[in-house]
Amino acid sequence: CWQLVWISTWTVQYAVAKDEPKSTSLKEELFVDRRPPPSEEAVHKLIAQELPSLPLDFMKRHRNDNLRLNDSCAPYPELMQLQYHNNYWQVHRSEPLTFYLFGAYYDNRTAVVDREGAALVRILATTNVIDIDLKDYPPSYCQLWYEEHSVPFIVPVREYREIWYKPWADSPELYFPKFVECALPAEVQHLVPETVSLVASECARATNNLRVIYEPPVNQTQRGFAVCSTGLFNPYR
Repeated sequence: CWQLVWISTWTVQYAVAKDEPKSTSLKEELFVDRRPPPSEEAVHKLIAQELPSLPLDFMKRHRNDNLRLNDSCAPYPELMQLQYHNNYWQVHRSEPLTFYLFGAYYDNRTAVVDREGAALVRILATTNVIDIDLKDYPPSYCQLWYEEHSVPFIVPVREYREIWYKPWADSPELYFPKFVECALPAEVQHLVPETVSLVASECARATNNLRVIYEPPVNQTQRGFAVCSTGLFNPYR
């Protein structure tokens, strides 16, 4: 997979030679890029910049490990099996809905654990439905992968939490943001998952693979924060 990026970045370039006297025809000269190929670290850095949600470090460490639940269930998705809408949105389909996934976040705040009874992985996603009951969503599951385990932990989606104010806009032509939430199993409550995939059935091969982001404060007191956003398509943009 890394070679594909190298090929697309360091290509053989062609150019047409300058005009020669009219008595001779134009000739094509081959110009070869003779610079040394980039190091694996340089390629890794380039991909990380272009695809920020991709769990490159975990994939690199386990690329030869054939991770899966068993021979016929939940194989770890390979790089070329992932579906991207563009650089930022990976794709999950659970008929009749299509979800576009931006990122995944580990949430073990005390208030969350006390209220939900478990730490959560929240996947920031969009889909073209809003304000429907959990039972009306098609089935979806989180395949959670840990550095400490060679098999995934698979749990059903617990909740679809709307983060959009419906009176702003409500149309099937639009996509609305939401958190897709999965609770961590009791046996791994003390661990932070490395990656998560959203699938339509427990043993499905995933078409998405998100790095789980967890950045607790180091040697400092955690403070409150606010998030500012530009208008999307609400009436006051």
